[in-house]
Amino acid sequence: THCCERWLKGQHTCALCTRSCVRCLPALAAMSREKHVYFAKLAEQAERYDEMADYMELVGKTGEELSVEERNLLSVAYKNAVGSRRAAWRIISSVEQKEKSKGNEEQAGFAREYCVKVEVELQKICDTILGLLDGSLISKASSDESKVFYLKMKADYYRYIAEFTDGEKKTAA
Repeated sequence: THCCERWLKGQHTCALCTRSCVRCLPALAAMSREKHVYFAKLAEQAERYDEMADYMELVGKTGEELSVEERNLLSVAYKNAVGSRRAAWRIISSVEQKEKSKGNEEQAGFAREYCVKVEVELQKICDTILGLLDGSLISKASSDESKVFYLKMKADYYRYIAEFTDGEKKTAA
């Protein structure tokens, strides 16, 4: 029997070629999407925002428009993932400045080194969400509300980049 006829039994591959049936692929993708959204919700409850962002990135990469709930989950995930690092960066930068003002150049150097580590993490998160926004989310947005939401997110993440960069990177952001 064809896999579409065996769907309820959980068999989604063609008995003849063992490949996923073309008629079943949208349903499989939808199941996967639902699972990713569910895992994102679990990650949010557990305050594991990096993982939440990973799951919502997968949902965003499906090429389909996000629902209002999915859009909000995406926003919460990335805002929290970047928020803790922004706070850490501000604290570490402050420590670096205090050490410099005391003449503790070695400790200031250590703080700077740690600051760079956080900056790399921040840049990666910002690049990921900006790529997702530019790559599919903004272009797939059908309502003005969605477009404004995504464009505001885009502006926020460029502002975050401008907070921790200097020179040309800051100007570009």
